[in-house]
Formats: sequence, structure tokens, C-alpha cells
Amino acid sequence: MEKKKALILALIFTFLIANFLYFFKIIEEENVELEKVKLKRAIDGDTLELEDGRVVRMLNINTPEKKENYYKEAKDFTKIFENKTLSFLFLGKDKYNRDLAKVYYQENYLNLELVKKGLAVKFLVQDSEKELFDNSEKNALKNSLGLWKKSDFFGCLDSEIKPSEEILIIKNKCDSLDLSNWLLRDESRKKYIFSDIKLSKNEMIKIKSGKGADSSADVSWKIGDVWNNDKDTIYIFDKDGQIVYHKSYGY
Repeated sequence: MEKKKALILALIFTFLIANFLYFFKIIEEENVELEKVKLKRAIDGDTLELEDGRVVRMLNINTPEKKENYYKEAKDFTKIFENKTLSFLFLGKDKYNRDLAKVYYQENYLNLELVKKGLAVKFLVQDSEKELFDNSEKNALKNSLGLWKKSDFFGCLDSEIKPSEEILIIKNKCDSLDLSNWLLRDESRKKYIFSDIKLSKNEMIKIKSGKGADSSADVSWKIGDVWNNDKDTIYIFDKDGQIVYHKSYGY
């Protein structure tokens, strides 16, 4: 009985410490002073060059690259703030030595605004903001904004994801679908273009990524690991670049 009480007390203590540290982290972040710097130019939708020469990568998002749909629109949005003084919450650097930051103009959280307008995909979102960004993306999808213009085939697919096994199973709920030149992607910039693949109603296809991608799969995505185990999103676009399927997990 004494051992049971000790175990219960230990669990309660661990829970209280964990919550205290989480609360302290939030308070600490909220009290960090924002740095005000003038924006020299928008390199693209999510990358900024500041007046002092620093290059900033906006946290929590990915905007389209050159030659992709809505690249210009995302960049044009960010360009609006050139020569304006913005507020930055700097939170480390990325692998290219760019400063990672949350960016604000007056009361507007620009990272989030790009998602709300359908001009960015959420990406590696901090846990404290994951619901905010996921809900904003889903709302943009609901309203067919920007990247989320719906395909005539929207609603035709369902899926099952096994992230730790790098397996994605896609099921067709409509009549025969021709997936040729459709695009599958995750929140990062990893993309797979379907070849000549047709699915009849209720037919499924298994896509295996990661190491050993050739084993027991209908399609092998030979790109290494794709799906994050904690949280990620499945996006499928038709050959015209319109969204067919969207499903997030871990949010």
C-alpha cells in the first residue's frame, strides 16, 4: 500500500512539474521583447531581407516556390510591407543560417495571415500554435482561398496513414478516377507525381516512402522518409493544381 501511495505521489509531482515548466515556457515567450526592424525586401512569400542585412525565414509556414501556383500572390502579400517597420520574435536559426521568426505588423501576425489567405501551407508549427494554424488552414480550405481552390474531385478520396511505417493508403469513394499527373505532398516541399494510375470505385492504392520503399506497395516514393510521426498533413492536387484531398493528423 505504501508503495502504491508513493507511486501516486510521484506521478502527481511529475505532472505538476511538467505543467509548471510548460506554463513558465509560455510566460517566458510572451515576455520576450519584440525587435523592431525595417523590411528591405521580400525575397519570396516567407523569406525576408531586413534593412540591417539579416535574412529571416518566417516560422510555421511554407509558401509556394517559383513556378508554383500562388508564388506571386504570396510574394506580393509580403512585398506590401517593404520599407515598413515590422516587429520580430526571433527563435533561432535554420540550417541555412537564416533567422527564424514570428513577424508582426501592428496587430497582424503575418505568418498566420498568409495561411488564412490560402497563400501558405503550415509547416513545423510550434506546439503552442498548432491548433491555431491548423484551424486557419482548414478555414481557408473551406472557403476555397488561394491554394485551396477545390477540384471537381474534391471529396472523392479517403486515406489511412501509418507515419512510423511510411505507408499511406488512399481509397477512391467516387466512380473511376484517373490520377495521372496528380500531385501528393506533405507540409514540407516533398512531392510525388502520380504516373498512369486509375482507381475504380472503392479501390485502394498503397504508397510506401522511406527506406525500403520497394517492399509490398503499389507505389514506391523513393525520396526517404516523408511523414512526420508527431504531426503532418496529406495534400493531394489534381493535374490542374486544384485541391482534391486534405487531411492533417497530430493537431
